Amino acid sequence: MILEIFLQPPLPAIRPVYATPHIMLLGLCVTIANLSVAMIEPLLPLYLEGLFGIGKSQAGLIFGIQALGYLVTTPLAVMVSKIPCEL
Repeated sequence: MILEIFLQPPLPAIRPVYATPHIMLLGLCVTIANLSVAMIEPLLPLYLEGLFGIGKSQAGLIFGIQALGYLVTTPLAVMVSKIPCEL
């Protein structure tokens, strides 16, 4: 089994794909979006409690809805990304 892994042909180089300006821009956008959500998310329940007066369970429900939306849209984004297009 281990010998079969070493005998497989090498994978094509991925560096030219990352060097494409469109891919670099997309990667930068995804990174910035994830960083912004990661910075805001810990403070959001406190902000919601102070601004709207909601409880912890309601704040948890909001985060649950957000996670469910992420769960639904991720496979959709994968399907859209596999549609062939011309640049």
